[in-house]
Amino acid sequence: MRFPYNKEAVKILVEQTNNSVNGGVSEAKMQLSENALLVLNIIKHDGTLTQKQIVEQSKLSVRSVQRTIKELRDNEIIAREGFDKSGKYIYLLQ
Repeated sequence: MRFPYNKEAVKILVEQTNNSVNGGVSEAKMQLSENALLVLNIIKHDGTLTQKQIVEQSKLSVRSVQRTIKELRDNEIIAREGFDKSGKYIYLLQ
């Protein structure tokens, strides 16, 4: 299931997730798809992972991870710094 989102909504979601005792927010408050939240959490923990490593950790298909990363980059939630093999993902909504 997909929900529309914007930078401010993602920032609020991340703050709620970080401040929540159980580590999450109710499904009704989510502004990102489940895949986007999963990939975003993986990137937040280790931005140096390659897409292949994100696929392995998330158990999503290669194409799903590619689409999700593109979606997060297009909406300026994450960015890629450096080269493809030696670079890292940067979480932009601190």
